[in-house]
Amino acid sequence: MVITVELLKVLNAIARAVSKRDEQFVWEFAVYTANGFEYEYMHHLDERKFYNELLNIAQATGNEDDYRSLMEEVSKQYEGSSVKYNDSILQKN
Repeated sequence: MVITVELLKVLNAIARAVSKRDEQFVWEFAVYTANGFEYEYMHHLDERKFYNELLNIAQATGNEDDYRSLMEEVSKQYEGSSVKYNDSILQKN
C-alpha cells in the first residue's frame, strides 16, 4: 500500500510538470495502477491517502469525471470496502 501511494504521489508530481499533451498518458497510468490494486486488503485509514492522490492526479490532468467513474466502478467491485471519493472537493473547482 505504501509503495502504491508513493507511486501515485510521483505520478501527481509528473502530471503537474508535463505538457498538456502528455497529461492523458499520466492519467491512464494512474488508472492502470488503480485497477491493478487489491482493494480488499487496504486498511480504511490508507484509503483516504490512496483516493486523495488519485483525485489530485485527476484534477491535474483534467479527468475529474473519469475519476468519478473509476470510483463508482471500484465501489461496485468491492462492496465490502469503505471506498468513498470526495465529490465535494471536485465541486470546489
